[in-house]
Order: sequence, then structure tokens, then C-alpha cells
Amino acid sequence: MKYRLLTLLTLSSLLVLSACGSHATVEQGFDESAKTQVSSNKLDVRSIKSDVPDVPDHFLAAIEKHLKMELGKRGLLSESGGANHLDLNISYYRMRSGFNRMIFGALAGKDGIKANVEIRDIRSDAVLSSLTVSSFNMIVSKDNVSKSDGEDDIARMFAVKTAQEIEKSLIKSK
Repeated sequence: MKYRLLTLLTLSSLLVLSACGSHATVEQGFDESAKTQVSSNKLDVRSIKSDVPDVPDHFLAAIEKHLKMELGKRGLLSESGGANHLDLNISYYRMRSGFNRMIFGALAGKDGIKANVEIRDIRSDAVLSSLTVSSFNMIVSKDNVSKSDGEDDIARMFAVKTAQEIEKSLIKSK
């Protein structure tokens, strides 16, 4: 009996730890003809929208703010326009309530977002590259118990991951 309990406890702990956070990216890189159209690594964030009806506007604004900041840190954000466009469309969104985050923590499931990111040519609006980026997290920090703080954390983590993947995609295209 003691051995079974210890085994169950060990497996449960491993399961919880392995599911704490995850990121995934599916990429359709630049095709050969598109590589010649990429005039620079600078991008203009044109639109951030959602196909999911319950995504709050302040969450979309947080993603835009954090994404522009992350692209700017990497030297990928166009300050003056005249750059290829970046369009982001959220296809999945889940956010636990503040109460569930605080009381149940990891047992309440994951907060997460999944979105399709397209880099489009400034002249023809043709898709030069497309990425599907997702970010999920089930750990809540002691400072981010409320739902709005949790949403900002998810938006920030998602923006960091998205900027990293865009940077990789642009580097591969050169």
C-alpha cells in the first residue's frame, strides 16, 4: 500500500511539473520568391484581432503593447512605416478566473493563447510567411493572482515567444 501511494504521488508530481508551461510553433517559412520581397527585417504591426468571441479588448491591447516592445528590443519594429505588415489573429483563448488561479492553482488548468501570425508584403499584401504560435501556462505567481494580472502575464509571454519566432523566421529568410 505504501509503495502504491509513493508511486502515485511521484507520477502525479511529474505530470503536474511537465504540464506547467508550454510553447509551440508551427511555421510556414518564406518561400523562395518571397525571400526577394523581404526588403528589410522591419515590420509594422497592422492588426491584432480575434476569432474567439470572449477575448477582451484590453487583452488584445496588452498583446499589441508587449509585441511592439519585444519587436523593438530586437530591432524588428518599423518606426516610420514603409515596412512589411504583421497581422495576428487569435484562434484559441482560455483564461482562468482569479479565484480559480488563487485557490486551485495548477489544478484549475492552463491559461493560454494560440494565434496565427502572418507577415505580408507591403505592396501586394501577399503572405510572405505564416506562423502559428501558442503559449500556455498553469503556474501563477504570488504577485499575479488576479485575472487581469494573469492576462497581462500571458500576453507578455506570448509576445516574447512570437517575437522570437518572427526573428528566427526573418533570419532564415536571408
